Amino acid sequence: MKSRVKIRFKSGFELPITCDEITINTNTMTGEIAGYNIKGITDNNPLFLRVEDIECIFQEMSDETNRC
Repeated sequence: MKSRVKIRFKSGFELPITCDEITINTNTMTGEIAGYNIKGITDNNPLFLRVEDIECIFQEMSDETNRC
């Protein structure tokens, strides 16, 4: 089943992506995003994303508001 996720950048821009699976790695000391792996992207496939520019990554839910 496809998941719908959004990548929110520090600039405020949000990139919606449809994919099969997403894995996020965080720095255990700071909690910041250290890396990510997105598999099976079918919608809005980014060519390159700088981890330093990402504020948060969250899954869209049809019945609730998403927050970082």
